[in-house]
Amino acid sequence: MSNNFNLTEILKQSLRVALGSASALAENLQDPLKLSQNLDEIQTKFLQIAQELAQKGEVTEQTLCNKAEELINQYQPSTEGNKNSNNITTIQITDGDSEEGEEKLENLTQTIIDLRKELENLT
Repeated sequence: MSNNFNLTEILKQSLRVALGSASALAENLQDPLKLSQNLDEIQTKFLQIAQELAQKGEVTEQTLCNKAEELINQYQPSTEGNKNSNNITTIQITDGDSEEGEEKLENLTQTIIDLRKELENLT
């Protein structure tokens, strides 16, 4: 029974919104000054909302970049490996753990590739 009540109320509210919109449109068309004021108000509100959303987006972007950097740093090989002159860390895999080590290396390599792709998409 409560679902019917909610649906009925929603339909009534929708009808009232439509009637109110039609009435406001008629008033605005009859009074150009009022129309201009309302359009200015709408534009101002739109710009204000857009600015707020841009600020939230900037914070979210920074947070995502920080998290991505943390993940990259977390999965970078440690400095215990042999470093070449171009800052590439080499990892030596012994025969005893070659399968497991190769699998871990492949997983880490794929993770780094995925993270770099995500970073490229963010910029």
